[in-house]
Amino acid sequence: MFYKFIFILMIIIIITIAMIDIDARPPNRMKIPNGMVFGCQTCHIKPTGGAPWNQFGLDFKANDQKWDLTLGKKDSDGDGWTNAEELGDPECMWREGMPDPAPENGVFNPGDATSHPEPSPANSSSWGSLKTLVF
Repeated sequence: MFYKFIFILMIIIIITIAMIDIDARPPNRMKIPNGMVFGCQTCHIKPTGGAPWNQFGLDFKANDQKWDLTLGKKDSDGDGWTNAEELGDPECMWREGMPDPAPENGVFNPGDATSHPEPSPANSSSWGSLKTLVF
């Protein structure tokens, strides 16, 4: 009787674990340039991942979880900088499996409007800087 109870309990545990929705997988972080820098918070609100997703995460999911010009040229967090600029791939040339780009200005979270490059005097007239000032 005791062994039957343990067996049934183990089956319930296995089924429960199998039903957990795991969208914040480390392999997804490998699908965007510098995706490991911010960990789960590149796409998720919580540092541990899971729902809810930030706007970049929603855009990434809507773009079939792939990095391309469409996702790169969006400004998911509305801070005036494109996702590509924030992730260090301003020309959207990076592809999965390539080494991460090493941008001069650093890497910033495209899902967090408070994380972005500071405008420098040399690019203070750029569209990203103007959008930040105007909007």
